[in-house]
Amino acid sequence: MKSIGKGAFGEVVLARNSNSRFELGSTDVYCAVKIISKMDIKKKPFLQKYIDQEIEIMQKLNHPNIVRYEL
Repeated sequence: MKSIGKGAFGEVVLARNSNSRFELGSTDVYCAVKIISKMDIKKKPFLQKYIDQEIEIMQKLNHPNIVRYEL
């Protein structure tokens, strides 16, 4: 995994998605994955509010030029 960005409470990495439902005619489909440390949230519980807000916003977004939320 290659790091492609870092923010206030997480890091974004480039990952290969092997889930077949995302195949678009290619065997390798890449996606951005945000990694958030559980230890950071335990040390700073106020971060949970911001994480919940980000998830809520990302679930509502549907635009071809904006990364979408996948569960």
